[in-house]
Amino acid sequence: SLLESLESKSADTALLEAPWIAHSNPKTNTNNFERGDGFNVYVDGARFLPENVLISRATISSFSSSGTPALIHIGDNHPDGSDWACCKLNGGSVISPTYGLRVEFRQKQFDPTLTIVVIIATIDVHGNYQHVGISAINAFHKPDAMTRFDQPSDANLRSFCLNEGAFQLPVYYGSFPEGTEKFNLRAIRSMRKIPCSTTLVRIEKAGYDARGYGLQSVFQPGLTSEERDAMKTPAKPYALKVYDSRQCKASKEERVIYESFVSSRRRLSTIGNISVRQTIKLLIKSFKFEEDYDLDGRNSDYELQNFAKKALIKKAGVKHTEFPHLNPATMRCFCPDVGFYVSIDGLENVVVKNYELPFVIYSVCPPYEYYCSDPDLRIPTDVEFTYKWDFSSPMCKPRFENGPVLINNFSETPHSNLLLIVDVRVLDTRAARRIDLDLRDERNIKDIRKCIRSAGWGVMPIFRSDLPSDNKTQWVNSGNFQVPLFSGGVKREALSLLTGLGHDTTGGNMGYNEVLQRIVQLSARDASKIGPSGVCMCVCALCVLCVCV
Repeated sequence: SLLESLESKSADTALLEAPWIAHSNPKTNTNNFERGDGFNVYVDGARFLPENVLISRATISSFSSSGTPALIHIGDNHPDGSDWACCKLNGGSVISPTYGLRVEFRQKQFDPTLTIVVIIATIDVHGNYQHVGISAINAFHKPDAMTRFDQPSDANLRSFCLNEGAFQLPVYYGSFPEGTEKFNLRAIRSMRKIPCSTTLVRIEKAGYDARGYGLQSVFQPGLTSEERDAMKTPAKPYALKVYDSRQCKASKEERVIYESFVSSRRRLSTIGNISVRQTIKLLIKSFKFEEDYDLDGRNSDYELQNFAKKALIKKAGVKHTEFPHLNPATMRCFCPDVGFYVSIDGLENVVVKNYELPFVIYSVCPPYEYYCSDPDLRIPTDVEFTYKWDFSSPMCKPRFENGPVLINNFSETPHSNLLLIVDVRVLDTRAARRIDLDLRDERNIKDIRKCIRSAGWGVMPIFRSDLPSDNKTQWVNSGNFQVPLFSGGVKREALSLLTGLGHDTTGGNMGYNEVLQRIVQLSARDASKIGPSGVCMCVCALCVLCVCV
């Protein structure tokens, strides 16, 4: 596979490397962490961040199981005195940036339950600060731990070891875990992962100063820049397999998402390889700050990096949890082999009698073989329906409990105007009781059909119309929607004309309002009978997930 070929390439391969190269380093530190010891944490970079990330920043924080933060050694007005760093101009791309962040932890005594948290944030095209996600690693482990990820749970534990090493960690969507009593790795792992996105983190024990000044620190007075740099352990190339990637073992869906991304040369050249420098220049021009920054002069590097720092500064006193999260709908583009989820949650104001039971048949179009003219020739393949009801919900507003259903059975790239067909049916339970339900007899099947009537239908565009797209790059229209219903049954001729229209005259997908307008034009008689009925449903993207699920 593509990933296997990338993993086998040498370290000097000058191409977009795999988002994660399998590497296991089970070596565990067995030396006790003594009172007065300290350690340093590095965030070297990130890999394959969401595609809607522009320039980004990494922040190091830490919390004990009770939520108490550890002290971070930060010198006042010092070039290294910060707990965050923005992406560097040189090295890496926008989605795989380098940060070069180093933070010193110095305390007389540490809580063994301490969790190191890396917070990734970005800005959108309007310059608004947005939260991407977090990575986490236990700072310590038990002396007799089976693995280095065996985090102590007892804050009073006297004997514990520093979790030294280099790690590749998954990025979880959200700010911090909610509804948990303890802040630890288990709570963070309960959050949703962002597919393929990881951070590169190192933990090292602090050395002692040869002159007897205690623990080494870049904040010691009188140090030259060369002496400070000598205290920092440089990161090794990712391709050398130094980062333990056991915590972010790729799932089947993640491999499909990444291979789909790389296989598209157009997207690779426009997204995957776009440099941080180029992105900053585009942002400066879009914000009309060209006169304030020297983009191509002798000091251009300093000017560009200065703009990135100013753009990514978090407002003082505002917590990360208070900022909006990055839109999960545009984190990853649609991948046919991964698909998306659809959940029909319920109906609103449907007209039924007390002996009738409503349900919904739903499928994507095209194809629309199920709605051929002859009922005996209908193909039920790739058609879903609701069959679990919340019987405590009102008859006119039934709720379904089927949950999300994965739609990924695409033999080829779907049509750009892919639609979700929502077909509402009603079962006459009184008539159904008198029918033999042995479906092996075709006469029984015809009798069952007579007990079911159409109660309305509607459509929902699967792909977004407000983002640049084509037949190879689409963005799932994630969200919660209430879809109006048209009276009668599904009209095959309307579906054929709708999907046959392809892109509109401006080159984009049809928006939802346009879809409804064209249904009205194509079926004026039924459209004139539109009432207040609607259907609640939720469409979610699997690479992403959500969002990515």
